Amino acid sequence: MLLSFLNNKGRQDEDVDRLFRNQLLWVLLLRVILYTLLLVFSSFFQESPLSAIYFIRQDFLLYLLIIVVTASCFSSYSLLSGEKNLIQFCYLQIFLDTVFASLLIFFSGSVNTTLTSVYFFPIIAGGLLLPYRGGLFAAAAVTLEYGLLLALDLHALLPLLPDTKSGHTTIDITTGLNGFAIHGLTAFLAAFLSRIFGKRLQSAEIALKDSKKELNRLTTINKQIIDNIASGIFSVDGDGVITSANNAIEKITGLNPSTLPGKNIYQVIPGIDLDTKKIRHTIDFVKDTGIIRIGYTCIEIHSGDNRSDNATRPDMIINLRDVDQIESMEKQARQKEKLAAIGMMSASIAHDFRNPLTAISGSAQVLVDEFSPAEQDGTNHELAQIIVREAERLNNRIGDFLKFSRPENISCQWFSLAGCLEEVIEVLQINPNWSQTVKVSHNFKPALDVWGDQNQLFTVLSHLMQNSMLFCPQGSERIHVCSKEITTADNSEMLEISVADNGTGIAHDGLDKVFDPFWTTRVEGTGLGLAIVRQIVEAHQGTVEVSNDGLMNPEGNSGALFTVKLPIPEIDS
Repeated sequence: MLLSFLNNKGRQDEDVDRLFRNQLLWVLLLRVILYTLLLVFSSFFQESPLSAIYFIRQDFLLYLLIIVVTASCFSSYSLLSGEKNLIQFCYLQIFLDTVFASLLIFFSGSVNTTLTSVYFFPIIAGGLLLPYRGGLFAAAAVTLEYGLLLALDLHALLPLLPDTKSGHTTIDITTGLNGFAIHGLTAFLAAFLSRIFGKRLQSAEIALKDSKKELNRLTTINKQIIDNIASGIFSVDGDGVITSANNAIEKITGLNPSTLPGKNIYQVIPGIDLDTKKIRHTIDFVKDTGIIRIGYTCIEIHSGDNRSDNATRPDMIINLRDVDQIESMEKQARQKEKLAAIGMMSASIAHDFRNPLTAISGSAQVLVDEFSPAEQDGTNHELAQIIVREAERLNNRIGDFLKFSRPENISCQWFSLAGCLEEVIEVLQINPNWSQTVKVSHNFKPALDVWGDQNQLFTVLSHLMQNSMLFCPQGSERIHVCSKEITTADNSEMLEISVADNGTGIAHDGLDKVFDPFWTTRVEGTGLGLAIVRQIVEAHQGTVEVSNDGLMNPEGNSGALFTVKLPIPEIDS
């Protein structure tokens, strides 16, 4: 903290030093301009009626101007080369200005010349540069030097004017004392006034410097805030030209924000509408990775004088947001509402239908045992079997509803993936709906273990393999299960399990809907099997995806490929 304070103080001292040097340079320049103008005016009024006021020997004035210019050049060189003690340097320049003014009066030949007003230059300059002592120092020097000139005039030691024929006219002592008092009082009064203006100017400069520093600080903070906002922000003028863009623009649109200022907003975001009165708008934006949905809002900036003459609208702030994520969240919210409704419905179904179904199934099973397949051509026996089968199917559907609407809590442990797959195949093979021509292959280490709930992951593999079998060509069904460990972009370890088939694949418009509840392409399907798969996988903090990159089918196309990724927990050493 101390180092930071010293650095800030050092920067402030450098700023003050640079400002003071610039002011001194301006004083030196004004000095040269003043004496140059005196030479010009003296030459211009040489033969005019005002010659008595402005007259001074041209050679003397020229020599004085050369001295002034030479002294100013040396002073400027010393100042620019790094003069260390600026206060002493300032006092020296104030004193030189009083001396130059006294020489000017001396060579004019009279202390009553109007050129005595030149004394105000060092007094005012001293009061502005050094408000506390500079003006008083100049006033004291001017008073003493003018008193010396009065003394020289009393003793007739001032040079004669070239056209004076009757000798030098001197002043008496009373007139001299009166002039000394008046000029001294005037000099100190000017010094006090310049001191007041100098202090106010210094205070104004300090306040302006602090305001500038605060403005820069607030500008930096505002820029950092805007650059770290997740929403993309454009500012455009009344002609639609972009004046600024934050960093989030690149994340949303893929455009480099540093290249956008100066471009027209209609070229950068085609289809954007700045004239509509709607509060929120949405448009499709073509990005390198595809088409995304963008939402935007427009806010007018009424800043007064910053509009161009030809502008058709006020300056505006445009707030962009990728609404794909918002729409996904809304979809999830609707999904949760739907699940809540399913939960209430499934509870009612379980209560109202399961007990009667159990009674129907049990009674039908008794009838199956009593009726002989040969009796009445086996019609009663066949009908009783249909009742048992359909009651069991309804019972399974109710079970799917319950499983999806009220998922069980997971209990993770390590278990063998090969052992789980063997159990799944055994259970599927005794299912009457499972084709006996299905060939299941796998590619993973026999000793590979999985971290998760074995019963629920059993359900995942069972649903995926049943779904694959239903779309495979009859008589040549092939299902391949593969597993491997992968490393994600954030360096986390995951287990990837993929189930591929040689079926017909999934239509392009169904890839995004296949895991949605109740979405199915089969008449007898409920659309809950794959929804249960995603629910179980997400409960394990994993992901499940689908693509048409499976096994080749007889038609020369690829079947479906379901990929499940499950996190691998770190094992404490």
